[in-house]
Amino acid sequence: QSEKFRARFAAALGHADLVLTVSQATRADVLRWRDRLGLPKRAPVEAVPLGTRLAEPVPPPASAGDIPLDRPFFVTLGTIEPRKNHALLLDAWQELARRLPPERLPRLYIIGRRGWENHQVFARLDALPADGALREFAGLDDGTVAYLLERSHGLLMPSRAEGFGLPLTEAAARGIPVLSAPLPAARELLGDYARWLSPDDARGWAGAVALLAAATPLRLHPPPVRDWSGYFAHADTVLRERLQPAPAPAMSSHPQVR
Repeated sequence: QSEKFRARFAAALGHADLVLTVSQATRADVLRWRDRLGLPKRAPVEAVPLGTRLAEPVPPPASAGDIPLDRPFFVTLGTIEPRKNHALLLDAWQELARRLPPERLPRLYIIGRRGWENHQVFARLDALPADGALREFAGLDDGTVAYLLERSHGLLMPSRAEGFGLPLTEAAARGIPVLSAPLPAARELLGDYARWLSPDDARGWAGAVALLAAATPLRLHPPPVRDWSGYFAHADTVLRERLQPAPAPAMSSHPQVR
């Protein structure tokens, strides 16, 4: 998809009057690639960070199958694709299984549909026992996801790339602990709220998970998180400021003689 995306990127920057990005980190990426590709500096690029809506928690329906809540569990949320780095979490749980007896092994709920170009991870997921500590769920509604997040010991996000990261704000706004890779967008959103871990250090992730799982679910003071009203107010302000029509030239009070 690289060439298709390059063409779309060039078209957007070449024809738009204004480009809005979902974070300051994404804005920096847009400007970097604009310069690297030698594209025109026609359109202003402004960051208008997204809003977050907190869904009302709803217990899982029977159609979701058995979702045990009898021991500590963690949630990772997002399409199962390479940049989300689910492989690291699978490695971390293998490390946890070596350290802990089965009855003390925390659970990991992998919530999201399967994406693309991730055959090795899909094969590992398919090989997991149905009643094991790792469970895969696709198609859960927002209420069920909120229910699980609120009862979890933490959100895990070892992504290698994010433009924003809605799961981060959805968890943090509820006071849920977050373990995340230190991506620019994630740091912009959460500051010191999250614990930052290398996306290549499975043992480090295993240790952080074990520490959280050994205690009762920790709840933190939520950081400020923008809602959608705040988003649209910001976007409206930027649009009005940046897209004001140019003033018409002043008309002379004397008729023009040719």
